[in-house]
Amino acid sequence: MVAAGCASDTAGNGVQDVKTDENIEDNASQDQVTQSEQTASVKGSFNNPATTGETVVIEATGQSYEVSVTEVQRGEKANYIVKNENEFNENPASGYEYLLVKTKVTYTKGEGPENLGSTEFKVFCDGVECTESWVVLPNDYIKFDSGDVMPGATKEGWIAYTVPTGKEAILSFQPNMFDENTAYISLGIIQ
Repeated sequence: MVAAGCASDTAGNGVQDVKTDENIEDNASQDQVTQSEQTASVKGSFNNPATTGETVVIEATGQSYEVSVTEVQRGEKANYIVKNENEFNENPASGYEYLLVKTKVTYTKGEGPENLGSTEFKVFCDGVECTESWVVLPNDYIKFDSGDVMPGATKEGWIAYTVPTGKEAILSFQPNMFDENTAYISLGIIQ
């Protein structure tokens, strides 16, 4: 019998480092954090997520990645962008809004191509997974669609979600569903 499923690591056990624009050069020469030095409150975990603009270094199944959020559109602005792009894009349900997240992933270490797409990302509000929205985005909002990435390459793109209005949203990146290592980035709150 074979069982398959998705795991999730809220403690951030696979998180190796979190880089900001100021410390990217400083961290380049530092050794990786050992497993025993990591705690449940490690930066990049669910309880202590990184923030927009910070880069989380994560290892999963022997591969390493750097993941960050470079831009967030939410609330009335995101609703306007989505609704005005295509007449078939629906308005979010009452009490919900669109959340557009521009993600950037660098596949820093591995043996061959890795398939990366929006399925490696999830958004949580109050600990509950929110729905990815299958909407048409403007041409200058390139989607983070599924596709292979070679070691050393960087992939960037937008993912659309529907989230409750006025709630903090936390993005997770789990590069391999069979390895529970997960990185978390707070997307903030728009009132």
